[in-house]
Amino acid sequence: MPTMVEVGARLINMYRIMKKLMIGIIGLSLVVACNSGSTETKTENGEAQVSVAVVQEDVSVKEANKMINEGDVVLIDVRSLDEYSAGHINGALNIDVSSAGFEEKIADLDKSKNYVVYCQSGRRSAKSSEIMIDAGFKTVYNVAGGISEWQHEGFEVVTE
Repeated sequence: MPTMVEVGARLINMYRIMKKLMIGIIGLSLVVACNSGSTETKTENGEAQVSVAVVQEDVSVKEANKMINEGDVVLIDVRSLDEYSAGHINGALNIDVSSAGFEEKIADLDKSKNYVVYCQSGRRSAKSSEIMIDAGFKTVYNVAGGISEWQHEGFEVVTE
């Protein structure tokens, strides 16, 4: 049976090992966190090639409204022209995801900008967001619940 001194020494050694392990885990976490987002790789001819993180996520109408008011996003309504004309969020571009030329129309947009995409309920805009990310857009936010939720929360729509 070990003495109290031996038990104490073992506990101190275990504490030191756990402390080193925790410091290692924290250090590794920092390295991983600092390296996420954009990465730089070398091409065959030695040139640096930077890849940027892609953001595609659903946002609430309140979050979308905040982004729109801050002015750092392009707003796209992916519903039909008839739906858009019946009421849309002020400042929105209308690019119908169901139209034959959707991919060609979004190809003309600046892929480095931030986009907020919405439809009636959020399904077509979710599909549009995926298409945009696949086409090389870096940041696309889908308004969860679409313009229906926008109106339900009391935000304004305009007709033109």
